[in-house]
Amino acid sequence: MRPLFILKCIIFFVAFFPLANFVKGQDTIKYFLKDNGRNGVVVNDAENADFVRIVSTSKLSEKNLDVNEYYKNGRLKFKGTGIASTLDKVKGQISYEGNTIDFFPNGKRKIIGSYRNGERNGLVYYYYPEGGLYLTMNYKDDWHGATFPIVEECYDRNGAQICIKGNGVAIEYDEQFNERLRGPVKKGLREGEWDGQLFWDPDTIKYKYFYKNNGKLSSESVDQFGKHYRFEKSYAEAHTENDLPYFMIDSISKDRSILSSGGVSPRIKFVLDKTGQVTKVEIINPFPDTLMNTIKQSFINAKIWVPTKLYGMPVETEVQTSSILIVFIKGYKAIMLEYYTTALKNGIPMSEFERQHFLQLLTPK
Repeated sequence: MRPLFILKCIIFFVAFFPLANFVKGQDTIKYFLKDNGRNGVVVNDAENADFVRIVSTSKLSEKNLDVNEYYKNGRLKFKGTGIASTLDKVKGQISYEGNTIDFFPNGKRKIIGSYRNGERNGLVYYYYPEGGLYLTMNYKDDWHGATFPIVEECYDRNGAQICIKGNGVAIEYDEQFNERLRGPVKKGLREGEWDGQLFWDPDTIKYKYFYKNNGKLSSESVDQFGKHYRFEKSYAEAHTENDLPYFMIDSISKDRSILSSGGVSPRIKFVLDKTGQVTKVEIINPFPDTLMNTIKQSFINAKIWVPTKLYGMPVETEVQTSSILIVFIKGYKAIMLEYYTTALKNGIPMSEFERQHFLQLLTPK
């Protein structure tokens, strides 16, 4: 029973450790977030954040909470209401309900629509950064009770309508509104071959998706040298196996200064090349030299990284940990590692990057 009790204590401590990532006022909670194209990833401070989410807590006893987001330039990014019972006070994530509106950094509207029980519902209007209408989607209920999107209309950058009443051609863009895919639509669903091309200096990547009734049958890409790649995800995040936390436990726990301190929480960044090799390891927050060298070597020597892949092609990226928590309690040691990657070159569809989470590990010292 004793190890189980210790594990519960560690998990409790880990769960509340990220509380430093937000600022609580009298009636609001402010979260600093990195934009990942979805709900955002909490970071440690405003300097590393892309935007701020402010959740009103003055109505916590009621069903919905006011949620407002702001860009660094002070302009409104998002306005809507969230379901009070779904608020994650640590990560700042919440499910939305009712009408919402998103804005581009230039202040022009980006998305106008609504949510029901945290899912898109009904007609949703998407706009170009210049202000013109880009896409109308209709989120309908399926027989499972969930919603699925149907293309109603699509317009190109010149304002020409290329899809009418769910039939024609549709365009998909990345977060920077570079064209990512273009292909036929039939009765609001993707059908046939969709083509895309990414100019990613010095590489050019061409790729194809094959659909039937909106279901993806297959996908492939080809690089500038004619080499073909099969892929499931357009952007596959760099990752490692659970051996890394175990490896770090063995390496770092040999440092007596850590054992005597009871725990540490370093932040690290490094470059991961196309082969999965770790280079240019840096400690972001200051620690004693001996500890920094130990941590650096644990990342370099692990050699168990799988590189980031873009349309199946391995690419070089920078990896930065948001937190590494190492705790020692009464003869046991635990570690939690969280990280995310950023591109070293322009062109990676960062709306799709996924923060990786590793479960807490507990082993005897």
